[in-house]
Parts: sequence; C-alpha cells; structure tokens
Amino acid sequence: MITSLSDLVQKHCILGPQKRCPKCEEFWPADSEFYSLRKSRGTLSSWCRACTTEASKSAARKSA
Repeated sequence: MITSLSDLVQKHCILGPQKRCPKCEEFWPADSEFYSLRKSRGTLSSWCRACTTEASKSAARKSA
C-alpha cells in the first residue's frame, strides 16, 4: 500500500533502495543508474542514466 509520495517515487528491494525514473517509468537501483547532482551531495538526478544520455544525444542532433 502506498502511504506517501516518497513510497511512490522510491521503493526498497532485496538489492537495496530503488528510484523510479519519470521518463521511462522504470525502477532502477538508486546508486549506480542515476547521476548524482553536483549542487547538493547525496541527491540523485530525476532521470536515469539511459534517459539522460538519450536526451543529451537528441538535443545535440537537433542543434547540429
């Protein structure tokens, strides 16, 4: 049962904490599959690495 917004965004499994990427709507390990934000320690980006990389490549193609 979901009791709060944090339960919806982050869940725990046998492998450790997981985070949901809002772009692909998949759950990924909250340590290696998300970039950490330089501005604040311990904060992870909202999009997973794959979605971030895809968006960066797409933006580069559009500007070229």
